[in-house]
Amino acid sequence: MSEDDYLADLEFVHPRALRVRAHTNLTPIEVASATPIAKCNAHTVASVTVFENGKVFFVGTSLGGSIASGDVGGVELLRSIALEVVAPSVSCAGRLLPRLIEGVQRSALTVFNDEMTRESETVKVPVRFTRARNIYTGAEVAIVKGSLTATVSFKDVSVYDLS
Repeated sequence: MSEDDYLADLEFVHPRALRVRAHTNLTPIEVASATPIAKCNAHTVASVTVFENGKVFFVGTSLGGSIASGDVGGVELLRSIALEVVAPSVSCAGRLLPRLIEGVQRSALTVFNDEMTRESETVKVPVRFTRARNIYTGAEVAIVKGSLTATVSFKDVSVYDLS
C-alpha cells in the first residue's frame, strides 16, 4: 500500500462545493438536528447548525492541519464561511486579491496577482473614494461608480493611493 491509499477528501456542498483533504484524523458523524454539509465515502463528516445569533460548523478533521499542510480547499472553505458574515470593503470577481488599508484622509489599495499571467480586473471600492493614483507609475486611474480597473503583472502587486 502507498501513502495515497490513506488519503481522504471531504466533499463539501455548503457554503460552496469544494474538496478539503483530511488531516490527522477523520471522524464520521450522525446528524440529528444539524444540516450535513460534507461527505467522505458516503459518510457525513461535516455539518452546520444555525442558531439565533449565528452558526456553528463541525468539520470532522483537523482543518488547521489541512491548511498548514498546504491544502487550498481548507483555505477556500474558511474563506467561504467568513464571507457569509464579513463583507470585504474591496472585492473583485477574478484572480486578483485586493486589500484596502484605510487612513484618515487617504487610503492605500493593494492589488496582488499570484498568477503566472498578467491580470486585469474591475475592483470594487467604497463609494467615498473618487480618485486613485498608481503610486509606482503616478498614473491616475478612473473610479467610475465605485469601481476601478486594476492591471497587475504576473506575480506582482499594484498599489493605489485612494482619496
